Amino acid sequence: LTRLHPFLMSCLVQDGAMDLLKELKSMPMTLDLLQSTRIGMSVNALRKQSTDEEVIALAKSLIKSWKKLLGKKITTFLSGSTCGGAGFRGRLALSRRLVHPHRAF
Repeated sequence: LTRLHPFLMSCLVQDGAMDLLKELKSMPMTLDLLQSTRIGMSVNALRKQSTDEEVIALAKSLIKSWKKLLGKKITTFLSGSTCGGAGFRGRLALSRRLVHPHRAF
């Protein structure tokens, strides 16, 4: 995955965008991998800049499936009874950091 990331934006002008997105779809994805590579940001930028409807649709599909990974983690996290004694507010604050890891709250 890390070797694909630098080439994603250059695929905007190449015919390989669809092949690259298909390869990403076939890869097992984790929330940690998404956060460490920030590949979702590149796929979203590709979706916004593309004029190819197939590329747009596949990029949307990937982003939607990746958001489900985040939703599962937050749902599991928020359903826990405690978070080191922090309670619901602590879990909510931490869930915000999971969604926006580079943003200060």
